Amino acid sequence: MKRISLDDYQIISMDFGRSWVKAKTEFEGQVYETKFKSIVGDGRDIDLSKYKNPIYINVRGEDLFIGDLALKESHDPIRNSKDSKTTMTVQTLFHAVISEIAFTDKIKVLFTVPNDNYTKTVLKEIQNTYKDKCFTVKDNISNTVKTVEVIDVEIFRESDSLFYNVFGGNVNDERPTVFCSIGFKTMEVSTFEVGGIFNDKLSTTIHYGQQDILTFVRSQLKNDGIIKDLMEIDSNNTDYNEYKERANKWASESIQQKLESFLPNEGKEHDIFIAGGTSIALEFEDNFIKINDPQMATAQGAYYVATMLFE
Repeated sequence: MKRISLDDYQIISMDFGRSWVKAKTEFEGQVYETKFKSIVGDGRDIDLSKYKNPIYINVRGEDLFIGDLALKESHDPIRNSKDSKTTMTVQTLFHAVISEIAFTDKIKVLFTVPNDNYTKTVLKEIQNTYKDKCFTVKDNISNTVKTVEVIDVEIFRESDSLFYNVFGGNVNDERPTVFCSIGFKTMEVSTFEVGGIFNDKLSTTIHYGQQDILTFVRSQLKNDGIIKDLMEIDSNNTDYNEYKERANKWASESIQQKLESFLPNEGKEHDIFIAGGTSIALEFEDNFIKINDPQMATAQGAYYVATMLFE
């Protein structure tokens, strides 16, 4: 694909979760999205034919596997374990996003952040790391090199992005709405009154997520004499399904109770929208609405916001 230079730039929304990286952009009228596990590891030349869409890059002279490839083939895979968007792990994952969906020499980036990190201090830290800097990444599979300049950077709340995913340029004109993004460690909750007015008092971070579900599975496995760490359980899609189904059943009930106890009148006056990759395996009562494509929903909503902020 040809690259565009001069005064053209590309807008990319990036959602760096502890479990998955999600990003969206548009280029020459086409929508491009990418998602891969938030894992980085040492890389080497191996047969990649058995992997679907493997990511094998070189950053600053170091060969690296990304995502599922890192999990299965790296000697010491590292998972993104923090909310910070400036760690070496996230910066490496940032290079991977560039390798996958950056097609211009200049980009503007919107990072999604948890409620607690939506501050001027965090914005400045992220801008100091990325803005007005050039990033070079080599795709070791296609043997191509990309260099991009980040010419602008902004941040936006994860759960607020869901509002724009659902309503776009419109507002909730009938009932108050709650948006809950279920992540690895936390649930990010944002509430909007009728007319799209943000309610700070009914917006929060609840410390419960995929990690708690996996910990439940690990405990059940241990009771049966099976010792596994959380990463092994999370990545195994065949051996522990019975345990995971049981954990997801309890987690669905727990999440509903946590939201109902936080909201007035148990949330009966609100439309409650649920998203995040963790929610895919969960089942909720009818008054809880699961957003379409819940894993990509935050990045998709954030991209809509980015087009308003940057243009």
